[in-house]
Amino acid sequence: MTMTPFSQVCCWYASQCNGQWEHEYGIKIETLDNPGWSVEIDLAHTDLERAVLEKQLVEVPGRCWHFAEIRDKKFHGACDPDSLEIVLDIFLRLMDERDLGPSLDS
Repeated sequence: MTMTPFSQVCCWYASQCNGQWEHEYGIKIETLDNPGWSVEIDLAHTDLERAVLEKQLVEVPGRCWHFAEIRDKKFHGACDPDSLEIVLDIFLRLMDERDLGPSLDS
């Protein structure tokens, strides 16, 4: 059975919960009034803490749009009402394509 991007992000979140991380960090998915979605995922103290994602914006005039970037150790994404899975997919690709460098804990 194939997992959806949403269920994969739920699994990633669950894997970060260690009795401490979830008390200070987490995931926010909210609606926008233009309309659309906003996604914020804390990366601090995770394997993705050093991940890099330059600002990217894709727009198809009159149809759809999505935005994603990492800044301040957070993944930020936003999109039109039909593109939430695209933004979550961008986050998930970070796990496969990341360049993390050495850990701060080592």
